[in-house]
Amino acid sequence: MFSILFSVFKASVLICIANDYCTRTYPQEYENFLFSVSYNLIYLFSKCQIIANKTCSKIQVLINKNPYLKQISDVVYKKHIEQNLIYKIDKTGEIVNNYSGEKFEYDSKCIYILADNERKTDAGCVNMEILQKQPMPTNYELSNIKFMLLEIKINDAAYKLDLKTDKYNFYVVGNVFDKQFFIYFLKNYHLHNFTNEEIDQITKLDIKIIDHNVNIKEMEITDTRFITIKKDEYTY
Repeated sequence: MFSILFSVFKASVLICIANDYCTRTYPQEYENFLFSVSYNLIYLFSKCQIIANKTCSKIQVLINKNPYLKQISDVVYKKHIEQNLIYKIDKTGEIVNNYSGEKFEYDSKCIYILADNERKTDAGCVNMEILQKQPMPTNYELSNIKFMLLEIKINDAAYKLDLKTDKYNFYVVGNVFDKQFFIYFLKNYHLHNFTNEEIDQITKLDIKIIDHNVNIKEMEITDTRFITIKKDEYTY
């Protein structure tokens, strides 16, 4: 061990001496040499990185096309596949239950939201579908719209809501945004602590939106007046 450390020390001393000698004796030539070596090393590294990325991409495409190789890859890397979940939400905005199967106990006083973990993007964005019936539909469509601004007012407080982030997306065709949904969203995504008494007193929610066509609209959201998301538009 001592001999290895001594060898490293000697090499370091020799490098320092050589560097000092070249710097003092051949300053311009030595500087050009260092620049040339650094440039070539950076170029070589970049070239190798590009080749490696292209090779990995081609290998990944090949693996994804072959179910057998895909299965082996998932086992080797222990890929965790999350199950889809259906959340049951009561009128207070609380998640009272969740289901991992396609069937759920339907209660007209509750809303149900499917978190589609199987079709989420590589970035981790999960599509959230508000279910209107059972069994769970598997052919939902994503909407092409997104509100530029969605602001909701409760008493004297105003909240800006984002229904699509890098984690979740509620812009799904057929999704209904009514009073119960917005209470759930505020409670679970904005951590607004409604009391049951406050919720009972809320008869409407005042909403202001700037839509995908840059139209400014103000709406009242109730149990019977709501926004429905369509493929290329929305209705109220």
